[in-house]
Amino acid sequence: MKYCRVCCETLPIDKFSDSQVKLNSASCKDCRKGASAKYRKDNRDKIALRRRELYKINGAPKLTPEQKNRNVETNKKYKEKNREKVREWNRKCARKNATKYKCNVYGISVEEYEIMAEEQGGLCAICGKPETAKHNDGKTRGLSIDHCHVHGAVRGLLCGRCNTGLGLFGDSVRVMNQAIDYINKSN
Repeated sequence: MKYCRVCCETLPIDKFSDSQVKLNSASCKDCRKGASAKYRKDNRDKIALRRRELYKINGAPKLTPEQKNRNVETNKKYKEKNREKVREWNRKCARKNATKYKCNVYGISVEEYEIMAEEQGGLCAICGKPETAKHNDGKTRGLSIDHCHVHGAVRGLLCGRCNTGLGLFGDSVRVMNQAIDYINKSN
């Protein structure tokens, strides 16, 4: 048994994380979870800024195989348990949340994404055409966020075709120049 300094209750040891068990003044898992959720809610901008800074320094976060498996299992269990809720959420928020997710991954805000899209006139930064790829519901996808795979810096917004093309060429200027030479030779 151990005393939680936050809820002021004496609880079994398994209600405390391993790091908290060793401390004289500890808080239980439930209290720590509540405090963490409150901190995340109150400091969204600060956390997003830190995430962007880390992305610029380290590139995209890398998960261990164990973390990936745990995430897959957790997501699978949640989706099985909450099928209707997940379907409804997908219908309502999928596109908006997909853009928000993409922005978080690449360390920019949704507002920055929208400004970039506006500056580009809603067109691809390479071919100058609008996105043509469609979602399953038939609506057009948003432009993809192109970024440097070495430094993590966002370069611009591309249509799916140009983004895929860059990826297939491995962002290699040499290989792209060879492809241009090849096309020029055959014309």
